[in-house]
Amino acid sequence: GWADHSSIGGELQINGSPSIAIQPGGNTGGLPSLCQLGTSLPTHEHFNFQYDDNPNSSQPLGHSKNVSFVARSWNGGPALTTSIPGIMGWAAGTNYTAAIDGGLLAVGGGELRFYSQTPNWLQNRFDTPPDDPGLEMGRMLTNGWNLRGKLIQERKTATLASTTYALDFNSAVCLDLSLTRGVTFTSTNWVGGATNFEQRTVLLHSGTTNRAVTFPSAWKWARETGAGTAPTNLPALTGMLLTLRSVGLGESNIIAHALYFPDP
Repeated sequence: GWADHSSIGGELQINGSPSIAIQPGGNTGGLPSLCQLGTSLPTHEHFNFQYDDNPNSSQPLGHSKNVSFVARSWNGGPALTTSIPGIMGWAAGTNYTAAIDGGLLAVGGGELRFYSQTPNWLQNRFDTPPDDPGLEMGRMLTNGWNLRGKLIQERKTATLASTTYALDFNSAVCLDLSLTRGVTFTSTNWVGGATNFEQRTVLLHSGTTNRAVTFPSAWKWARETGAGTAPTNLPALTGMLLTLRSVGLGESNIIAHALYFPDP
């Protein structure tokens, strides 16, 4: 009956020591068990992973409880290897805003931090490897993203039999296209807008024959000096590295740059 978290005057508390396990029943009729949070209606519930603050000289910012996802696999020996990737919410360094309605509660921006192994709280601080395997791989900042490690993006391959082809910004970040004849290109599905930027890479392969290529006349071509012009030919055994940058809506907001490379 503690009313601190509920605007309607009460809440159900389930307490267990040291832990609580919620275990749905086994499969029913061949379907997996379901554990649901929230009503299947527009009732706008909030699910809070509460604060776990202990600000000190090594960790001055408040943070939430760990949310961990436990998996395991064989390590080639008699034991299992456990993987525990996780997410934590952190207060941001610029998170202060005025209190709500003059009260004690102020609301500010926060960060989500993503870990390949959830960090452990050891000796009044989050430890660092090798004592703690916690490894941060990225943060959602209050004004962008901070990503660590390698970034793998999709490359889509296709052989073009048609004489027209739309370079789709909704497709992979890299389009790898083999030409079998001359092709007239357009582009489509840009996000557009004055504050949007999208970049795509296109690899064109001529094969053993010269290929005529035609690009939209509205594209703006970049080059080292002077005004650039669109290429019109892809010689035999040659590839073209085409970089497209969309800085608005429509073909007139495409900035293009082409480089040739040997492609036997």
